Amino acid sequence: MRNIVITGASRGIGKATVLALAQPGVAFFLTGRDTKALEQVASEAHAKGARVEILAGDLRETSYLQRLVQRIEAWASSLDAVILNAGVARVQPILETSLEDYDLQMDVNVRAAFYLARHLALKIRSYGLLLFVGSIAGHRVFPHWGVYCATKHALRALATTFRIELKPRKVRVTLISPGAVDTDLWQGIPDPRRETMLMAEDIARWIRYALEEPNRVDVEEVVLTPTER
Repeated sequence: MRNIVITGASRGIGKATVLALAQPGVAFFLTGRDTKALEQVASEAHAKGARVEILAGDLRETSYLQRLVQRIEAWASSLDAVILNAGVARVQPILETSLEDYDLQMDVNVRAAFYLARHLALKIRSYGLLLFVGSIAGHRVFPHWGVYCATKHALRALATTFRIELKPRKVRVTLISPGAVDTDLWQGIPDPRRETMLMAEDIARWIRYALEEPNRVDVEEVVLTPTER
């Protein structure tokens, strides 16, 4: 049985990844904020033969993070992959950004990813995978996306640190850095040109690629950008 943890699994890249990996012999532990949407993803994965556990909650809350780690530790003695996908964005000029919006993005995009990687890395088997879903915003800076870019730069540094320090344990660490992806993150943003964006399934294929490479291959980072942007 292949045991896989995925955060932000109720929609977008997380959902696409679940459905790309779901098959008999795979067991998922899925997280997300929307219980109903998470249950729907679980049902679709079940239909493909996978086993699924879910725990909905808010990654900003330390009590939820602690409960999540406890549940995962009880769920499986070892993990084949931990895919840290959850993320949020607030698009606004930096001079109009509130401390609350700053904290929201830092807490979900960086703090929660650090906490879960820190506590679950020791459960990952030799040649297993710790994967962070980052962004092209971890390589560049865009106006009105300042705090989001800061979180993705921080996430890239964390992924590199985990890769270096987990190397002696033979745990592979991958960072996927996509450009614009057509997900709910873009709702409410004027003129996002969503027809030119990557699809969530495009990212899911590369996550599957990183997971299924031979033990001798460590896919350190993948950068994907839309052809027409």
